[in-house]
Amino acid sequence: MTSEVISFLRENLTYSPTEGCLRWMTDRAGGKVKAGSIAGCTTSKGYRQIRIHGKWYKAHRLIWLLETGRWPTNQIDHINGDKLDNRFCNLRDVDNFTNSRNRKNNTSGVVGVSFDKVNQKWVSQTYIDGKARNLGRYDTKEEAHEAYTSANRKRLVEGVK
Repeated sequence: MTSEVISFLRENLTYSPTEGCLRWMTDRAGGKVKAGSIAGCTTSKGYRQIRIHGKWYKAHRLIWLLETGRWPTNQIDHINGDKLDNRFCNLRDVDNFTNSRNRKNNTSGVVGVSFDKVNQKWVSQTYIDGKARNLGRYDTKEEAHEAYTSANRKRLVEGVK
């Protein structure tokens, strides 16, 4: 099945590593979908999915397959927390625990960031070996999220969970 999907991808879609998207090479659906348009649609959970031979696949898993030649073993994590940022450099094959650290489960709406009402600062936090690690307090939500993203990229390079 993997070889069928890879063949379909290579024959019908192009992957743009800078945009992180798959685009159709030719018109589809009787001309309703034009060549060059981004393939698939966005799910209610915010992921892009593409239909191949009657089956729906998440775009990030297809991109992983294209780039590595194999299906992901676990879940594909979007390092920066943006479900539509499917650049390969933003994807990693991780277990459920590691992937769950990127969930937006706070009032800031930004992964790894919450607001400290007492100090009136944005707090950046990540998890290492299942323990919360404070990355500092910042004046803006964007600075706090950048600290979170930088720390996780560094850990990814170093191979730390």
